[in-house]
Amino acid sequence: APISQLKTYDEYNKKTYILDEGDYYFTLAHNAHEAINKILHEKDYPIDSTLTDTTVLKTHKEMDDITYSKDEKTETLITNQFDHARLSDVTYLTRSNWEMMDNNGLLYGEESNISYPSNPNGLRYVHSLDKSLKEKLDNKDSLNPNVSASLSLPEINKQSDLKLVELRGKDITDKGYDELVSSLSYSDIGETIAHSGYGIPGVGKISMPDCEVLDGPAGLNILPNHDSKPFMDKSRCMSWPSELTLASTYNLDLAKKMGEMIGEEALFTKVSGWYGPACNIHRTPFSGRNFEYYSEDPLLSGLFSKEETFAASKKGLICFVKHCALNDQETHRDRNGLITWSNEQAIREIYLRPFEITIKMDDSTVYYNEQQDDGSYKLKERNLPTLKGLMTSYNRIGATWAGGNYNLISNVLRKEFGFKGMVLTDWDVNGYMDDKQMLLAGGDAKLDTVGVNEIIGKDIQASIYSLEAMKHIMYAVCNSLAMNGFIGKSEIQKGFANYKYILIIWGVVYALIMIVLVILIIRRIRKPE
Repeated sequence: APISQLKTYDEYNKKTYILDEGDYYFTLAHNAHEAINKILHEKDYPIDSTLTDTTVLKTHKEMDDITYSKDEKTETLITNQFDHARLSDVTYLTRSNWEMMDNNGLLYGEESNISYPSNPNGLRYVHSLDKSLKEKLDNKDSLNPNVSASLSLPEINKQSDLKLVELRGKDITDKGYDELVSSLSYSDIGETIAHSGYGIPGVGKISMPDCEVLDGPAGLNILPNHDSKPFMDKSRCMSWPSELTLASTYNLDLAKKMGEMIGEEALFTKVSGWYGPACNIHRTPFSGRNFEYYSEDPLLSGLFSKEETFAASKKGLICFVKHCALNDQETHRDRNGLITWSNEQAIREIYLRPFEITIKMDDSTVYYNEQQDDGSYKLKERNLPTLKGLMTSYNRIGATWAGGNYNLISNVLRKEFGFKGMVLTDWDVNGYMDDKQMLLAGGDAKLDTVGVNEIIGKDIQASIYSLEAMKHIMYAVCNSLAMNGFIGKSEIQKGFANYKYILIIWGVVYALIMIVLVILIIRRIRKPE
């Protein structure tokens, strides 16, 4: 394992990743108890053990606050992004102080006389909402420091004959994406952004097809009862084991095979996107979504998510890995947004780690057809970042909704981790899930089946950021299985395909011929000698 796995986050002093000075001990053992005993033995502590192997590797490291202060993949400087999520009036749990666990120390608030069976003592814990926090909850601030009020509405809806498939295999920074976005109307863009629930609306003028997107993460599931996707001959796609069951095997090959088969089913059923896998943390054994998540361990969660996602994405499926981030409670989550308090070290080392591992997985091959000088096409291939989708979460991080949090989406996911694809909200809840806040934060679309564009083309700031959002959406669709069968200037024709008329006419002619033959045969049989 790389030495980088020993780094820790120093949120108070260096405000970045460091390698602490000290002695590091490594050993192989059957379990954690045996490993601890071997290390204690190495430190000359008296232990009650019958160890037969006491092999321990000891190495000393000096303090290093430089090597890991830049992201190893993007080389972006790493510093605090979530100071707004820290509470100032609590003591956070540390390995050096367990006393705060006394008397339900993990609960924030005072015990009320309101009954609530799932809480300790069967009562609800409450906390007064002060004026300052109330203002933060109401202002829908995305934390984006770059928003300017002195801008004008960009002119778009320009003439272009460029089609989406012509950008397949190209980086999202390719100028063709700017040309494509500029050829659309604000109505086109607004419909796609506001209405991307269980599907991504297509845009005919650039030959971007409608994409079917289904729920997960235990297979390709359809609404309303989460039945599996109809397959053929009255059969359906597989319902797969939950992430919890999968991770319990500690077998990454099984995760890879499961991802491959879900990808194959997506190819067969022409499902372009999938709301899965899910890699939140088992913060407690009782979270309502633990069956969707792999583990309480961030490394294990990240490795399983990476294997499953890579295998499915290689088939062209847009995997919307969810729910980013800190989605650790189901109750009250849609009542103005559950406020999740945490600190920078916990957010980075525990809750974001599985998403980071998944985003940073190896690139995968995208195949496309390139037009030659003689008008023919040649099959080409290009490696691009594998992950094309992410889903944000219901909750707030501090007072700021995760799906409208610039520090999370733009600074960490995009700039630091290097994510290039489409960021989708969880199911849209009116009120705190604000469209403009989402766009200014770097998000791209709402998971909504009845969404209506109310701001794009009207609000200048939202409209400007919607152009970048549309590029992310087109990039994800362009390099997915939704574009299979498209080539060159392929156009989407709504209505009845012309070749079907030919088939119908041929079927009628064939039927008439057969009728005539049957009549002639019958008359021949009945004719007297």
